Amino acid sequence: MSVPFLTLPWTLGYLGDERFGIWMAVTSLITVLALAEGGVSNSLVTATSRAKARDDGDEIRQLAGASFALLVPISVAIFALAWVFVPMVSWKTLLNIKNDTAASEVPDIVIILIAALSFGFVFNVTAKIRTGLQQIPQVSAWEIASTLSAVPALIAVMYLELGAPWLVAAMVATPVVFKGLHAACFLLKHEKYRPVLRDLRLTQLRDLLGGGSMFFVVAMASAVAVSSDQLLIASFVSADAVAPYNVAYRIFALPFIMTSLVFSAQWPVYADAAVRGDVDWVRRSFGKTLALAVSVALVCSIGLSIFIDEIIYLWIGKSLEIPATLTLAMAVYSVLMVTEGACRFLMYSLDLRRELIVLSLLMMVTNL
Repeated sequence: MSVPFLTLPWTLGYLGDERFGIWMAVTSLITVLALAEGGVSNSLVTATSRAKARDDGDEIRQLAGASFALLVPISVAIFALAWVFVPMVSWKTLLNIKNDTAASEVPDIVIILIAALSFGFVFNVTAKIRTGLQQIPQVSAWEIASTLSAVPALIAVMYLELGAPWLVAAMVATPVVFKGLHAACFLLKHEKYRPVLRDLRLTQLRDLLGGGSMFFVVAMASAVAVSSDQLLIASFVSADAVAPYNVAYRIFALPFIMTSLVFSAQWPVYADAAVRGDVDWVRRSFGKTLALAVSVALVCSIGLSIFIDEIIYLWIGKSLEIPATLTLAMAVYSVLMVTEGACRFLMYSLDLRRELIVLSLLMMVTNL
């Protein structure tokens, strides 16, 4: 959680407002491509938790095999299409870029981001299986290591005064390499979860795709309603206007980032308890968690709103004008984001697909 906040002043200062805004806008655009994964990896968490509750190691291995069988072809196809079509796009026009040098860097940045996304699809399978097995400390340790790996890579890029594509590669590709190491180490050590071709079952493929439909709709709604904001700002205002919005968003996302660590840890636990029929415990535990999370978000949002100018100056080392209306909107959004996150993770655990799909679509329409 601390690494993005540590590195943002460095990247913003190194790239400047326009090139930093281009990176953020392109990242928002690439987020839409995450929909191609179809929600399979997130569906794997709930499916693995349920298999663990039944003590069915064979099913977990079959789920892993089905996930790889679905995601490897998708990842290869996305990267191949990007390699062919990304250079054909007029990025200077699409992102309203003023500087020719900055515009020339965009195709390389896009391909790097898509490569990281594609490989991440495959490598995340291991993390989702371990999350479903409730091996949260191990998953967190690898996630921390992968995130921290970007720091020395970023420092090296800045020391060598390399271009924006190299900086983006340091920030997004280096962590993906560590996720690949995580996947390799886990599968080599735990042979019982290592997928083999003969274990591939059509029923597992169908179940993962069916469960993934819920996560697909949630991701689509989020991409359209939330992640598109920075792309729209770049297109209709300018790329350098993205920086103030992104800084404000990152500050007010802090309460959600902190509380989501708890929500994600409870996801497999609640799924396990639901299979065992302990619904009353889930209800009591969730009620306490929700009340505490919303209280924390409310207090944090008020504090962040009051000291927003001081926080920005201490953080990035310079003043950045954040309109009062944006500050107020972000404060309210911060509390809503925590509330929505708590309820969404509970619905993941209970596999309430229809309800979550309907609510996600309503959220998307309302936001637009």
